[in-house]
Amino acid sequence: MKKPRRRKQTKSGSQPCVAPAVSSLTERADQALASPLWRWAVPALILTATLAVSAWTFDEKLSYTGDNTEFIILARSVAQGQGLSLISRPVPTPGSKFPPGFPAILAPVAALFPMDGETATPDWVAMKWVVVLLFAGSMSLFYLLMSDQWARLPALAVTLLCLTNPLLVDYGHQVMSEVPYLFCSVLSLLLIERSMRRKEVGRNYWFYGGLAAIMGAYYVRSVGVVLVAAVILYTVQQRHYLKALVTAAVAVAAALPWLLRNRALGKGSFYLKQLLLENPYYAERGLMDLSSYSDRLWFNGMGYLTREIPGVLYPPLRPLEELASWTPDAGALLHVSTLILVAIAVYTVYLCMRRGQHLIFFNYVILLMGTQIVWPWMSDRFLIPMLPFFVFFAVRVAADVVERMRAGALRWGAMALVSAAGVVFLAANVSALNGLVETADGEYAPNYFSYYSIGQWLNENSSEDAVILCRKPFWMYVVSGRKSVVYPYKDPSAVMASIDERGVDYVVVGELSLTTRRHLVPTIRTYPQRFELLLQVRDTETYLFGIRR
Repeated sequence: MKKPRRRKQTKSGSQPCVAPAVSSLTERADQALASPLWRWAVPALILTATLAVSAWTFDEKLSYTGDNTEFIILARSVAQGQGLSLISRPVPTPGSKFPPGFPAILAPVAALFPMDGETATPDWVAMKWVVVLLFAGSMSLFYLLMSDQWARLPALAVTLLCLTNPLLVDYGHQVMSEVPYLFCSVLSLLLIERSMRRKEVGRNYWFYGGLAAIMGAYYVRSVGVVLVAAVILYTVQQRHYLKALVTAAVAVAAALPWLLRNRALGKGSFYLKQLLLENPYYAERGLMDLSSYSDRLWFNGMGYLTREIPGVLYPPLRPLEELASWTPDAGALLHVSTLILVAIAVYTVYLCMRRGQHLIFFNYVILLMGTQIVWPWMSDRFLIPMLPFFVFFAVRVAADVVERMRAGALRWGAMALVSAAGVVFLAANVSALNGLVETADGEYAPNYFSYYSIGQWLNENSSEDAVILCRKPFWMYVVSGRKSVVYPYKDPSAVMASIDERGVDYVVVGELSLTTRRHLVPTIRTYPQRFELLLQVRDTETYLFGIRR
């Protein structure tokens, strides 16, 4: 009797992911998707579907974060030939917070939509469409990456859950760097994975394309250094040691110009400083100690495990309350969503470490998640680069559990349950997308609408050389077209001294942050003779004051 033949390993060194005992329907579907016609038609359809979803939910309004307006300002600066500078300030200063990659991508759009001198041209709308295109491209690339790792039918299912995910779709039209980074990181993982089919380096063009994409990701978001580390670790695990050395050397050489430029400016690493400070908003409180780090790890770890990750995977679980009022709850560890998440995580570790499958994804997610847990604050947007891989591992684990069951009623029942769960998750995504459409069709939130109104008033009624003091200066500059600065988070005498030193003409008191009541309002009450009330937005606590010299 002949011995059964051992299954061949893939060229990347891992076992094929599809068990032989799949249904004939699944086999036929996968064969059809592998045909020359559908091999490229499916990515094109995914691109089209993503564009359609993005157009349906597209919101022309500015995003509420200050980062999105800072990117707009940096793009305008590059377009105007002033380099990576914060031209929103009374004296433009070099920008060192964000790498130049994303502003450089947006600069041609800023050049096509220059400010006309009287009104702030909404160039951000065109910039949003640039992000939409990158989001659509990242979903097509993600399908190709998944189909390289798995069968095409489940790869298509995973991609469909991703392109309808409300968090991804929401940031898929914001002038923020998360989605452009997702595009570069997915492209780099796709190219690196294909490069692993050949151990040689010399003529391995997949490998060099992957290195270029990795450094593109780094120059879009500094956290791309984690991607570099994940790829180096993966090439070592696969015993492609020369690739690991080349990757490290290229990464150091490519990152050096940006690091030396910031060092020459005396700025150093912006994000390293934030990581070490107890509170980046109050640098005078000093550096973190061991106890502070323990508290941060507990708060962030519990928050992501019991709150943020379940919420981004299944929108009905997405929390509505503000993080400022949230405290870790150990009891939440026993919530069914948390227990399922932990089970998926444990099985994923077994799948990747024990079987050696999907190691590059595993390395990347673990390192990136570790970075976010030690970060000074927690946010669901930090999960965007990992979210597609969360979805992949969840579906991958469910499929693997089904494949391990013996044929019969139990297995068919498990397949029906997994399929029903996929439909439920997809329906939840679509329902949440309806909420995005309602938000897009509405006005700004009341506090931002009043802030926006003040900016428009200043655009029409103030001189072009006016200087404004407010909580969100980048936002105010983009709306008003006037130089803007933030007040220092200090006592009234320090705030007043800052107003005089920087030649401030107007002060905006808004409802965007508690720091306004802590620092700006006390200053006005301490020096009432220096402030003249010019405007109050009706039925709000938003005021515009002029400064008496």
